[in-house]
Amino acid sequence: MSTTGDGHVRPSARPRGSWFYRLGAFSYRRRWWVIAAWVLLFAASIPLLGKLADRLSQGGFEVPGSQSFRVAEAIKNDFTGQFEIFDLLVMDSETLTVEDPEFRSAFEKVRDALLDAPGVAAVTDPFVAPERFISQDGQTLTAEVGLSATQDEALRQADELNATVEEASRGTGVRALLTGDAPFYAAFSETTTHDLERAERVALPISLLILILAFGSLVAAGLPIAMALLSLAITFGIVSLIAATTTVSIFTQNIASMIGIGVGIDYSLFILTRFREELRPGRPELESVAAAIATSGKAVFVSALTVVVALSGILLVDIAAIRSMGFGAMIAVAMAGAAALTLLPALLALLGRRVDKPWPSCAVRGWRFSEAWWSWASWRFPPHTSGWGHRGPTSCPRMPDRGSPPRPRPRRSERDRSRPCRSW
Repeated sequence: MSTTGDGHVRPSARPRGSWFYRLGAFSYRRRWWVIAAWVLLFAASIPLLGKLADRLSQGGFEVPGSQSFRVAEAIKNDFTGQFEIFDLLVMDSETLTVEDPEFRSAFEKVRDALLDAPGVAAVTDPFVAPERFISQDGQTLTAEVGLSATQDEALRQADELNATVEEASRGTGVRALLTGDAPFYAAFSETTTHDLERAERVALPISLLILILAFGSLVAAGLPIAMALLSLAITFGIVSLIAATTTVSIFTQNIASMIGIGVGIDYSLFILTRFREELRPGRPELESVAAAIATSGKAVFVSALTVVVALSGILLVDIAAIRSMGFGAMIAVAMAGAAALTLLPALLALLGRRVDKPWPSCAVRGWRFSEAWWSWASWRFPPHTSGWGHRGPTSCPRMPDRGSPPRPRPRRSERDRSRPCRSW
């Protein structure tokens, strides 16, 4: 259907026979089944979310079959006293030299603490080769800390070893620090994860504000955000299940979060916008939902499928950490697309024309919770107008001038009360 110049609605071709149209109609008619299925899927993901952080790996960057991998295996199996992974202990003092008994005692204390720590196989004695491990001024020494742990275990134990060194050197007058690949990459992972989580916390409120300004309705603006977060939570549950059996990088969570939130909001936004446009000429809600899925939903399906296929190329990289980031992003996109094509139509079936209400608790148009909000919404999105500058008889009332008494509201028919406050 389309609207003629005199405002009448005329029929037009509708893709009623398409698979996507039938999918939208099914989600509308069986809305409670669809919602229940997604609720059960979310409930099943909740126990897995609590285990995700412990299952993610900070390593996984080895390349099986490469020359470096074969050399590392040879060092571990054929040579004794050499280690594939090692840290470097650095101790210095401004008042003591390495020849002082206090300095030597501090080193022995730190060395014994490290040897009792998990994953530490050996700590070299710097006094055996002072030209290599002791500085010229005699106030700094270094010692190699050989680790028997794997790359992933070394990264996980880095914080514990740092705490062990700090505790053992406390009160000795000698500063002790632990450096090397494992402490560096552990700090890098922690900083990156923290900063990405902070960026997400900042980006979500900004996205919600932009959607509110675009839609003029908190209900319509909240749907894409809610859909993105729900699909992302289920994605994390699936990733946690995979991480229980294979190596999944700690960065997979951040990659899936960034991509999942972005496409989740976009996919829901496309369908929601088309649904509101279909409602504008007065079409039935069932037809509006089905038509939105048959048009914008089809575009969402093609987009999601294209992104998943493009990301699948990452699986060809024979590095566990990189592959895990790839399938994490693929799962996030697939879940966002599935939610937009099934759960969103079911929610729109429940909301119907109430999706345009500025506030969830608003039953009919009025000045219930904020006259300022209604004044802004009626100015920004004038409903039932025949042009940009003309307001129809059913438009939302303006806020009265401060210097004049409020004008009485005109009486409206029951039909007018049932209309949404704004039409798009």
